Amino acid sequence: MSYFRECVKFVKELNVPLLVLGGGGYKVRNVARCWTYETSLLVDESINNELPYTGMKKTMHYFLMF
Repeated sequence: MSYFRECVKFVKELNVPLLVLGGGGYKVRNVARCWTYETSLLVDESINNELPYTGMKKTMHYFLMF
């Protein structure tokens, strides 16, 4: 999702105080993935693409996919 990365990068490079607020979303899983990714960009931290097992579904692997 390079457009998310470029948007966050642009706003961050303005070098002004930011208050980052969330909006709605179609699927909670997708909104959580997007906010995790964008937050990692804002705080300059890399994140692992593979999410830890949550115990909700035993046969599914979860990935951020960014």
